[in-house]
Amino acid sequence: MCCRTLSSDELETMTPELLKQHRRPNTYTLTKAVAEKLVEEHRGDIPCCVVRPTIVAGSYREPVPVCV
Repeated sequence: MCCRTLSSDELETMTPELLKQHRRPNTYTLTKAVAEKLVEEHRGDIPCCVVRPTIVAGSYREPVPVCV
């Protein structure tokens, strides 16, 4: 909910403290942990896991050209 009520400057100021408080080196690992915790809390009896690809990149011409 903070993202909806605080300005970008306020969020940028808070970020380093949140990372330190939760012992995370960056926002990627923090958001990953948050997502995994939410899935764990709300999955009920459904077996599941969170999978994140190691590399995500856009492509205009390589490795495969985009057909428009």
